[in-house]
Amino acid sequence: MRGRSRSREKEGGGEEEQGAAKTMKMGRSQSEEFKVIFKLKGEQSGFSSFNGIWLTRALKGELGDILNARILANWKLLVMCKTAVQLAKAASLQAIGMKRLRVLVPGTKVSGLKGVIYGVSVETTIEN
Repeated sequence: MRGRSRSREKEGGGEEEQGAAKTMKMGRSQSEEFKVIFKLKGEQSGFSSFNGIWLTRALKGELGDILNARILANWKLLVMCKTAVQLAKAASLQAIGMKRLRVLVPGTKVSGLKGVIYGVSVETTIEN
């Protein structure tokens, strides 16, 4: 029976239930997200060598109950917090267990960012 899909009919309330489901989906996507990215200091392998159960317990001990945690492709750890208070607590973390962390909060400015300015003619001075 592989390949065949079975459909089940809903009992009662068709349009009202669909409207409520759409409202819940829209409300969830429009709500503010509290994300933090953790990067290990001084380790190339990142969070790839960590035990998932140990990491989950350590995060729960430090931050409390969180929405989601995921190891990204570049071996950084993305944590989705429930509240702004929890986000502030996560942003102030220095270490998990005995591992030192660097904390990145998406959407915030990094001070001391340097780069090359191009497309400006050599004749331009500060007064111009």
